Amino acid sequence: MLLHAGVIKPVEDGNINGVDMDFECFRIGYWNVRTVNQETQPGKLNSVMRTLDKFRIDIAGLSETRLTGFGTLNSETYHILYSGLETRKEAGVGMALRSRAKKCLVDWEPINERILRARFVTSQAKLTVIVVYAPTNDTVDQTKDDFYRVLSNVVAKAHRHDIVTLCGDFNAKVGSDASYAPAILGRHGLGEINDNGVRLIDFCATHELIVGASWFPHKQIYLKIA
Repeated sequence: MLLHAGVIKPVEDGNINGVDMDFECFRIGYWNVRTVNQETQPGKLNSVMRTLDKFRIDIAGLSETRLTGFGTLNSETYHILYSGLETRKEAGVGMALRSRAKKCLVDWEPINERILRARFVTSQAKLTVIVVYAPTNDTVDQTKDDFYRVLSNVVAKAHRHDIVTLCGDFNAKVGSDASYAPAILGRHGLGEINDNGVRLIDFCATHELIVGASWFPHKQIYLKIA
């Protein structure tokens, strides 16, 4: 997850600086669902939503939804926004909103099969959430360049005073050496940096973002380096 460095700044003890924590915050998460196509896997969508509800996730970024076109769906507990290719059931991103998040939704935009943007306004804050599903590291450079060009335009158009959060699968390894980009990376990065990792760090530097996951320790049971 990428966070706006000018608004939210994790520190090494796991606390958050720069945010008024007296109000109830949205709980934001992300899940690579590897298809919620009802034709091929009936019941998968409701199963995913029940799990999100179990952990009280208010806003969940979803990738590899493999739904065609764009639109909305409803489950028992969530309202789902989705964006995909017109005909092929490939890639695809979505955003699942619990009831209190849905009430705060003011607009959303299906950019393409890899990017979706939504904006929320509460009495305490304004929030732009962008869900992404980046090309894999072995994808040709032009495709990766195009992805980050479009994503940069989306971030640049966010309202000036919004808290900007990006969640999704960047298919990147930023490495464990925080000194490579100390303003962006914390001490809890994983693996060895790859081309997608370099691109991600450059993108963060351009838009004053930090790689949120690298600032917090993770339990070993949840760690997987592909």
